Amino acid sequence: MHCDDANGWYLAVVADGAGSAKFSRRGSQVATRAVGSYLKDVFSDERGSKLVEAIEALAEGSRPDATNEDLIRLQQKTRNELFTTIGYAAHHAVRELQNEAKSRSDVISSPKELLTTLLIGLARKVGDKWFCAAYWVGDGAVAVYRRNHSVHLLGSPDSGEFSGQTHFLDATQVSQESLLRRLHFELVEDMTAFLLMTDGVSDPKFRSESAMAEIQDWDRLWDDLETGAHLSSSEEGHEARLLEWLDFWAQGEYDDRTIAIIY
Repeated sequence: MHCDDANGWYLAVVADGAGSAKFSRRGSQVATRAVGSYLKDVFSDERGSKLVEAIEALAEGSRPDATNEDLIRLQQKTRNELFTTIGYAAHHAVRELQNEAKSRSDVISSPKELLTTLLIGLARKVGDKWFCAAYWVGDGAVAVYRRNHSVHLLGSPDSGEFSGQTHFLDATQVSQESLLRRLHFELVEDMTAFLLMTDGVSDPKFRSESAMAEIQDWDRLWDDLETGAHLSSSEEGHEARLLEWLDFWAQGEYDDRTIAIIY
């Protein structure tokens, strides 16, 4: 997680290594660090400036009297800028995984031994609105949530042929076609939180993909978080309380758990 005070960006990156991949824990570490390093540079250079210009234009163009043609044009401009920022960050992560396998060839026989999911979330205040964007490959969940009001999923979990299967980050997931399909964004009037989580959290909290789209299920999750971690409290120690909350009991659910919250 990272907050860029100079440029107003909030960044969260979550990854969950494949249980079947020998060095997936290292793979998730390499992927998250690669994305974080890449996007921190983006925030402070021309690429970040162009993305800010695009989303500010989108916010201005989302007024009630805007034409559909203008809105579509502004949305496409924003998508193009996300392609060369978040999209390129995901591509950079794949290259770093490949480099890791090559540099440790004495131990790692293939990049497949580093397989991991990857969830990237960016958020920025634009006037009185929030802009949130994501790249999401694998299971878990990424959502912009407004308590008792709405939830916007920024993508959908990848489900395999059998239970517990999913897709993982590799070269096929950062092709132009895949990137454009996996990049999602929302410009919202207000939000309670922008959340990214691995399936160790999403599976026990949302018993089906359809439940993940229901506001009442997110309200229950948020109430649970508030009770366990006191997120709205001004007291220090949110990280420790949140870590303790992640140790919740759910029968049959023993997967690794990671959650990142921007609020």
